[in-house]
Amino acid sequence: MKEFLKQVAYTGIGIATLTKDKITDLGKQAAEAGRMSEEEGKKFVEELQEKAKEQQKKIDEKIIAQVNAQLEKLNIPTGEDIGELKKQLEDLKEIIKNMNG
Repeated sequence: MKEFLKQVAYTGIGIATLTKDKITDLGKQAAEAGRMSEEEGKKFVEELQEKAKEQQKKIDEKIIAQVNAQLEKLNIPTGEDIGELKKQLEDLKEIIKNMNG
């Protein structure tokens, strides 16, 4: 039964969308229903929280990759590109200053 609850929580509920409070409530409910001891419930909650963090990190990485891909496809300059242009401009200003100097 414990494994079934874990699988439901991991897959069916959508672990990445669970808040810490919802995860804690789920663990308490399982413990209160006698499906898990209090210690098992705590461990279950910790596992869910860790899985949620992992899934959120994966989602964030995918979003960043997609945004970067779209920016590249649209040929929109990145902050790095703009920083490079600023440096080149400063270098050119310095060259012109030295020529007039």
